[in-house]
Order: sequence, then C-alpha cells, then structure tokens
Amino acid sequence: MMDRNAFARPVPGLDGIREIDLAALTAHWPELAEAPVAILLLAEMLARGDNAEASITALLKGEEDVAFRPARVLMQDYAGLPALLDIAALRGEVAEAGGDPKRIRLSRPVHLVIDHSVMTKATGPGAEAANLMDEYANNGERFQFLKWAEQAFDGLTIVPPGMGIVHQMNMERFTEPVRIWNGWLIPDSLVGTDSHSTMCGGLGTLGWGVGGVEATAVLLDLPVAIPAPVVVGVRLTGKVNPGVQATDLALVLTRFLRERDVVGQIIEFSGEGLASLSVADRATIANMAPEYGATASLFPFDGETANYLEAQGKAEVAERLRAYLRRQPILTTRRKIRYAREFEFDLSSVHLTIAGPKLPHQTTTPSEIAQSFAKVSEHDGVRDGDIVLAAITSCTITANPRTMITAGLLARKANALGLRVKDSIKASFSPGSRKVSAYLAKLGLLSELEAVGFGIAGYGCMTCVGNSGEIDPAIEGAIRAGGLQVCAVLSGNRNFESRIHPAIERNYLMSPAMVVAYALLGSMREDITTSPISPDGITLADIWPEEEAVQAAMAEAQDSVFEPDAAQRHALALWEKLEGKTGPVFPWPENSSFFCKPEPGFVRPQGQFMPLGMPLLVLGDAITTDHISPVGRIAPDSPAGQRLAEMGLQPEAFGAYGARRGNPEIMRMGTFANPRLDNALVKQQGWFTRYIPTDEILTIDAAASLYRQNNIPTVILAGKNYGIGSARDWAAKGTAALGVRAVIAQSFERIHRTNLALVGVLPLQVESWPEGLADHDVCFPFVADAVQPGRSLSLVLINRKNGERVEIVVRCRLDTDFERACWLAGGMQNLARDRLGA
Repeated sequence: MMDRNAFARPVPGLDGIREIDLAALTAHWPELAEAPVAILLLAEMLARGDNAEASITALLKGEEDVAFRPARVLMQDYAGLPALLDIAALRGEVAEAGGDPKRIRLSRPVHLVIDHSVMTKATGPGAEAANLMDEYANNGERFQFLKWAEQAFDGLTIVPPGMGIVHQMNMERFTEPVRIWNGWLIPDSLVGTDSHSTMCGGLGTLGWGVGGVEATAVLLDLPVAIPAPVVVGVRLTGKVNPGVQATDLALVLTRFLRERDVVGQIIEFSGEGLASLSVADRATIANMAPEYGATASLFPFDGETANYLEAQGKAEVAERLRAYLRRQPILTTRRKIRYAREFEFDLSSVHLTIAGPKLPHQTTTPSEIAQSFAKVSEHDGVRDGDIVLAAITSCTITANPRTMITAGLLARKANALGLRVKDSIKASFSPGSRKVSAYLAKLGLLSELEAVGFGIAGYGCMTCVGNSGEIDPAIEGAIRAGGLQVCAVLSGNRNFESRIHPAIERNYLMSPAMVVAYALLGSMREDITTSPISPDGITLADIWPEEEAVQAAMAEAQDSVFEPDAAQRHALALWEKLEGKTGPVFPWPENSSFFCKPEPGFVRPQGQFMPLGMPLLVLGDAITTDHISPVGRIAPDSPAGQRLAEMGLQPEAFGAYGARRGNPEIMRMGTFANPRLDNALVKQQGWFTRYIPTDEILTIDAAASLYRQNNIPTVILAGKNYGIGSARDWAAKGTAALGVRAVIAQSFERIHRTNLALVGVLPLQVESWPEGLADHDVCFPFVADAVQPGRSLSLVLINRKNGERVEIVVRCRLDTDFERACWLAGGMQNLARDRLGA
C-alpha cells in the first residue's frame, strides 16, 4: 500500500526537506490532469499522509469524507480565546488526574490576532489612543489569559491589540503560499476562526472559516472531516471599468454567486479578466466567500502573487514560490479543467454598487435606496433616511490600497471645497493594519480624511463586528421615540439586523470612497449620483478622483518603506508590560465575570434518543448567527445584563458578549438575545418565548431552564438558510447550553451546521413545513443508532391543540462519520477527551 514516501522527492537547496511530486501523482491518477487546483492541493495533502492510495482514490471518486489537515490555524481573539480555554481545561483535567498536562499541546502553528475587542467609543482627535487604553481596561483578564497561553503553548503566536485585523495580518505576515513544515515543503493551507479567513484565497492559499469547535479539534490533532468538495469554476472576462472599486466588484459577485447556490462549494476563478485584478482585488473577492455561501474561493498562482509577496518584504518567500511552481507546472499551466459547474462573469458589467439594508448580497443602487423613502417621518429633528453612523471599517476593504487611496483623494477634494461630515454623524476609520495608515500618511491623505471627519479610531474590526459604541443619546432617543428608520454606511462585509447598532435599522455596505461621500451628504433619501452633496451645488462628480491621480498615488505608495511609528511602538509596549500567569496549567480565577472553568458536556448513550420534543423557538428564513449567538453590546435589560447587574457591575462595565466568551452562564443567557429576533411562539421581538406547558411568556433562557429542570427535550424549528453569517462557535455552544437537542430547518449554512453537530446538537433538514408550525410538538420515533450521515428519517408533528399527527421526512445533516461521532459523544470536547485519554 502506498504511503507518503511513494510520491516524495528532495527539494533542491533545502537539506532534509521533501515535497510531493505532483507530476508523479498525476501519472498514478490520470484524473488529476483535469482536476481543479483545489483537488490537486487536497491530493497533495493526502499524499503526505498514511494510506495515500486509498485516500486519494476516495477523493477522486467523491465517495468518502476528506480528512482535511491544514498546515496551520488562524484565530481572532473572540473565537480563539474560547478554543484555547477548552484546551486549557483539558490540561487541567489531565493534571488533576496526576498526568503530565503538557501532553495536551497544539498540533499546528497558531496565529491569534487580538482585533475583536476594541470598541469605537471615542472618535476624533486622540480617539485611537483612548480606545486602545479602554480596550486594555475592559479586557485585562482576557489579555492576561492570552499572555499565559503564549508562554504555555509552543507554536502559538499572538498579535497584540492595536496592530490590525486578523485577515490583513494573515496577508501581510503569515500567509506563505508555499511553506516549510515538519520536514516538508507544502502548499499553505489553513482553517480560521473567522468566516472571512477565505481571504487568503487571493494568494492561492486554500483555507476557510470554521467555528471555534472545529478549530479546537484541529489543534488537538483531529481532522476537519469534509465531504468530497464540489468545485465550481468562474471564468472572468473583460476588464474592470475606471472608477469601479473592488467593493463594487465583490458585492456584485456576492449576489451573482448567491443566486447560483454555491453554498458549501469551492469557487475557482480563472480567465483573462484576472489580468486586471491585483492580489488585493482578488483578496477582497475571496474574503466575501461566506456572503455568497462558498466554503472557499481560490485564485491561481501567477506573477501577481509573487510580486505581492515581495511588496510585503517577503522576497525569500516569493522566490521559494517561483521555484516551487517551476517544479510543479501543473499548478500554473493553462489546461482543461473539469468543474462540477462553470459560470462566466464579465468584469466590465460592474458599476457603482451598494448592498443593504440587511444582507450583503442584497445589492441595490443609490436611486433605489432614495425611492425606498417614499414617506418620511421626523422626530426631534431626526428623519427617516438620515445617516447617523459612517465607518470606513477594516474588514475586506482596507486590505485594498486602491479603495483606500480613492477614499483619501476624494476626501482631499472635499476638504478643498470646505465639506465636512455633520456632527450628528458618528464617523470613524479603523484601518486593517498600520501599513494602511502609513501609506496614507506618506501620501498626505490621512490628514485629509481626518479633516472631513474620518480620523483613526483604532486598529481592529470595530464597527464591522458590531463594536460601534454609542451614538448620541439624544439622536438615539429620537430614533426610538419616533420609530425612525435611520441609516449607517460602512465599508465592511456584513450588515445584518442589529449588528452595527441596535437602533439603526438600515445598514448599507459600499466602498470607502462612497462612505465618505454619503457621510458628507448626510442622508440616503437623495440619489447621490444626481443630487448635490452640499447646499451650494457640489456633486459627487466634483469630488470623485481622476483615474490618473489614483494610479500615481498607487505607484508612490507601492515604492514606500514603512517603519513603526511612535503609536505602534506604544501599542506594542502595552502588551509587553502586561503581566500574565506562568506554568503549564491555567489557574482559574474565582468570582470572575469573564472566566469560569468549563464543565464537561453531556454524553448521549448510543442507542437512546429523546421522545417528544417541544419547540423552544419557531423561526423563519435567513436566521443569522448574529440572531443566534451572543454578539455585540450587552444590553442592561437583557438576561445577561441583568445577571451582570446582580454581580455588582454597572452597565458601562458590561462590555460586549465577545469579551465574556469565557463565562458560559453569560453566554448562554445571551444566546438568541438579539432584540430583533422574530419567534412565532410570541408576538414580541427579542429574547422571549412561550413556555408551552404553562403557556407563560418567559425569557428564552428562563424557559429553557424550566424545560431542563422538567426533563423535557426541546428543539428549534426554522426556515431556509439557518445560521448564515459569521463563524460564531457560541451560536452552536449556546444552543447546546440551552438544552436544545435538535435544530430542524429547511436548509443550513455550512459552518453553523457543522458547529451544531460538533457540540452534540442534531441538525435535520426538512423540505417544507405544514401550516401552523408553532402549534406542533415533534415526536422522534427512532433511536440514535438510526441516525447516520445523509439518511432520511421520519418525524411526527403532533398538533397540541387537536392531537392531529402529521408525518414528515427529514434528512440527517450529520454529513460525516466524524460529525456523527461527535454528536454521539455529546460534543467534540468529550470525543477528544476520550481519544486523548484525558
């Protein structure tokens, strides 16, 4: 039987380092000659493992799961910290049992970037320093744990606060399309605890977002088991028109691919249109893969890839890539590739595009937005359609120099004409990295952005992830009192309900330049392409930069060399001064509102299952992980807010849910605590449901607690696209903590479905629902042994009002044997504990 040595060869110039010869693989499996690049990369990975013959044969037949073992793991702090907490808890269990805690170690290199905890509290002069200090003040315990983890685990690299966002750090510092690892020269690959980890596909690197549960599995040397991937080809033709931004292109492609149902598939881009796309443009498109539902998006290796690496100061990595590709010509040769499906997309068809008001693929135009405000209400001087928040945010867009330089040049023109953002609009700028602000400063554009109102508020996800801070209390009061539909404009990649700010109902995604332009206009009621921006008749055309100016500034920025400035050195010094505990076992603090030692999960005995399940929630279509997961600010009137008040905290100290992911009680209370959640069991929005046995209206957490106390299993019934959005592990962990045994939906988004399985919640897919769904309980007339990947099962819906019974067929969405093993064990953590002998 062939193993990893059958296709290995030494790498010239690298003593003791081997690589897989892709030509030898192709000779043995001729099907690989026409295989997509993603399949070639997976075959290369499998060829380095045991049982290569059977694994690659199964991959090509598409009959079995693929055990994806990425080269590394990428984390942001909100999801990365819980993963490390789970591993720290395992270490503690081993130590308590008298074993060596260092047996529990990280199996892969891990890069963790602290970027999710900084809030946009302050804006204007001095905001960056103020928000950074506030971040440290509110997250001291979390950061001290990460300082402990940094010294406790080999292979863990932490990027401290104030440096930039995880995706840009990955692009600038960590992605090496070909890297040396464990004696091999291999194509880079990763999983990341942020769904937009797909951004590395712009550099030809195969990687995607997973929940913290899956990341924990990888770190414990368990594979990410995926069905044999379906790869879709997108051939790009034409050329991007002058003035069209990467944002416009990404938003249009998001709608284009979402309409073609590529959920759970891998997208490969090719075609002559690639010649007009920089690596930054490609990365912007790849970043948006979760918004069109794809597992990953992959661009080819070409001269642009190596040039980008050199521009990042990685000349050695660039040359290593060039040499590797010379030895592996199948990765770059134009050849016939057999895709599952193929589409063609004309880049020249893209024009100014905006997405909103609630979904990233909900594309629209300035004219359509203006027309949507046919009737305008007003309260205390605030009107429907007013912009009250404008943010040039870090995710996706400030990884792209062209979009940022265009925004800076637009600000320069606006500043020269005396235009300023109104004081009633909370405006902020959070660069993706300090390189972004450095080249803007060198070009003299940072001061222009500051002058019109977009000063740097910090380096982190900030507004894009919901850390927008407060808006003016008087304005918020008017919004709520008048029931007004006000707007936010931002250059991020998500605009789900209540994500940006709970008082802002309409949120629109657009390029950074358009964020500045709309903020100067101050309203979405007018078509910005035809209406004047100012009372004296200045129009968008008057301030839009000429293409020649953009090109000249791009060339100047590309030739720049950047050194750390005083602000960056200060941010690094804060991290160095922070004290953390030492030793291999984490000393869990007592009476902490941030950390509680995780409790072992429940174990489901094989062969048993639940009887009647009562619905905890009955939900509609497009329920996002923002609806499910504890996310954003902790509201004082929410269950979690009331619990923190009981602990003696003041509302200003509650912070965001993400900062308290180490406190299972708070996170459980915050699950489904979105103020705009619509649950058919009750008439009001928010964190309420009906406790069916007594017909009481309770908070979701209180009702779930009563169900658990009375040993009544609960389920969630939902519509299509359940769990779209960010890879939030607590969306699944919180569901399990509430005691939910199964989620029955018409369709699932990939990451959340996987996370449910891995925490022990059964995902079941139904074709359609009967009328009056909220009146039904669910009977499970089968045992756990019958639950197998992909199997059809029969459920019985029982109308609790008249006793009528309706049988429905569902499909088990435990998609792999590994997922089923996790489900049977009551969660991956239990499975890992058993396999590691912890």
